Amino acid sequence: MSGSNAPDLIGKSPGGRKLIAVVYSDVVGYSRLIGLDDLGTLERLRALRSALIDPLIEEHGGRIVQTGGDSLLIVFDSIHGAVRCAVKIQRQVPEYDGDQPPDRTIRLRVAINVGDVIAEGTDFHGNAVNVVARLQSECPAGGVCVTRAVRDHVHDRLDLEFESLGPLTLKNIARPIEAFVVRLDAGEGFGTTGAVPAVISPKAPRLSRRNVIATSAVGLVAVCAVIAVGYW
Repeated sequence: MSGSNAPDLIGKSPGGRKLIAVVYSDVVGYSRLIGLDDLGTLERLRALRSALIDPLIEEHGGRIVQTGGDSLLIVFDSIHGAVRCAVKIQRQVPEYDGDQPPDRTIRLRVAINVGDVIAEGTDFHGNAVNVVARLQSECPAGGVCVTRAVRDHVHDRLDLEFESLGPLTLKNIARPIEAFVVRLDAGEGFGTTGAVPAVISPKAPRLSRRNVIATSAVGLVAVCAVIAVGYW
């Protein structure tokens, strides 16, 4: 992995440590997308970073410290800045990605944690980094997952809703991590310019409006049938 400006982020903290918000993002199905169209996928990813992702990271006070193909490790001094940035990115990626066939759309998984990190050259280490990298893989496509520490810090300060994923057993992480997914269809717009489909926990499916109407209609027919039988 490569990085930049690591010494600036850590400063002169004892032992090279600093308590920061850590964000890890990854492209869903990256290898498959590269297999379908390597040059086209790379060009779209570069355009997405240039037009949307990198400017939003800078706007919210974050810095990309490590990259690895389709993944980004980003650090923020502000937990609020990290969450706002992640939500804006995920709400706007479908718009910036353009009209692509379903099998070629670019979507991200984003996870956020907070904790101590240790800088070693241009690399960042620590349990906070390990947790956020593993948590990202548990996130729904197009979603933002956060640890309990992040949720507890922002849930009364940002107009966002969270759904619990419960305690997750993450690979090579000693203890279960309680995690939450951000409801992207609720709360403030945070800069979104259009309607973006909701991303919710796979453990908490919701009926679509069409299904709700259909279900209600079936129920009404059943009630009418019962009344008719009783009358006759």
